[in-house]
Amino acid sequence: MRTPRRALAIAAVSATILLVTSVGTAHAGDFDVVAGREKVKVTMASAYPYRCVFYVDGTSVGDIVVETSGPRSRVFPAAAGVRSIESWCHLYPVGIWELGSTIKTVTVEPANPALDLVDGILGGVGLGALATDPTIRP
Repeated sequence: MRTPRRALAIAAVSATILLVTSVGTAHAGDFDVVAGREKVKVTMASAYPYRCVFYVDGTSVGDIVVETSGPRSRVFPAAAGVRSIESWCHLYPVGIWELGSTIKTVTVEPANPALDLVDGILGGVGLGALATDPTIRP
C-alpha cells in the first residue's frame, strides 16, 4: 500500500519540478543585448516575474528584476572587444534557478571621449534618441 503512495508522491514532486523548470527555461533566458562603447545594454521582457543575474565573460556585473508590466533594460560595463554575455534566471521573488543559461556574443567598441561628450549634450537637451552610442538611446 505504501509503494503506490510513494510513487504517486514522487511523480507529483517530479511533475512540479519539471513544470517550474520548463516555464523558467522557456521564458527567462530570452534577452536582447546591444553593444556600445565599453558597455552593453541588456533588455528583457517576460510573461512571468524573474530575477536574472548577468555575467560578462564569466564575471558577474549585475542583475535585472523583470516584471510582467513590460520590458526592463540595464546597462552593464564591458571592456572593448568580443564579449560573452550570459544570464542565469529564476522565478521572482522565489524560485528554482534554471538548469541552463543563455549566452550571447557581442563586439564592444572602445571608449571615445569626444563622442561621449556629444552624446551627453544630446541627452541633456532631450535628443537622447540621436545618441551615437546605442546603449544610451531610450
